[in-house]
Amino acid sequence: MELSVVRVHKAHSPSGRPGQRARLIVQPEKYLSQCPFILLAEDWFSPQGGFPTHPHEGIVTVTLVLNGSVKHLNDARVQLHLDKGDAGFVTAGGGVLHGEMAGPQGAHVLRLWLNPPSALKSTQARYECLRLARVQSQALDGGTALVYAGKVDDISAPFMSVWPLTLVNLRLRPEARFAMPLPSGERSFAYVLDGEVELGRNHVGLGRGHVAWIERGLANSHSHDTVPIRATKEARVLIYATPVTDEPMTMCGNIAKNCRADFDKAYADLRTRQTAARATAQRRRDIG
Repeated sequence: MELSVVRVHKAHSPSGRPGQRARLIVQPEKYLSQCPFILLAEDWFSPQGGFPTHPHEGIVTVTLVLNGSVKHLNDARVQLHLDKGDAGFVTAGGGVLHGEMAGPQGAHVLRLWLNPPSALKSTQARYECLRLARVQSQALDGGTALVYAGKVDDISAPFMSVWPLTLVNLRLRPEARFAMPLPSGERSFAYVLDGEVELGRNHVGLGRGHVAWIERGLANSHSHDTVPIRATKEARVLIYATPVTDEPMTMCGNIAKNCRADFDKAYADLRTRQTAARATAQRRRDIG
């Protein structure tokens, strides 16, 4: 089945303080119409800018480095360096403290947050890094598809998350055409990073900064649907898809739970972990 575009919006212009600009591409306040996608943010960091140590709980995050590099530090003091084209997958599970700071050349990144089902919210936290050298590439007629998660034709990406996800980076030359396969019944959207395309059975024109939500096929009727895409100019388009969850969500900051009681408990546990982390850091300074 060929899928159509059902709604379109354009991301706001970047804003922020000097050395750190950002814009929300997918916004949390619209969660009910886009679940389980919480947000997609695009960030530009100056050298050594970014997010110092902060908590996450009950969510899955995916960071894709478009330019520059990012240093990721978790609460076990393990560092991961993500370079241009790398992706970092974090399952926050029952709670984690981590930071993301730009390297010496700064960084341009996309950050996706997902709300997994309640059964996965207390899983053990884990960090996975997918290097660009390991990303599977599918040659297209007039372009390429880099498959970071999910499957395109016979190309499958390593499974890096506890919750299924499709993440494909399409690079298309002018007049290139491609029928992008999407798992039937899943929620999906396209983000035009550069260039211009026509998307969907209804041939919706999209330009840089546009977000297009794609209709959902009938789940279980078959394995995949397709959304047709044609580049009217050289273009770079990100495709995201994931199964739909209809569970309620209570969220504040970086913590997402299914009800207020779970959230209050998670916040209390977080304060305990933060206190312990500060005490450990002070002991290290005293010893050093």
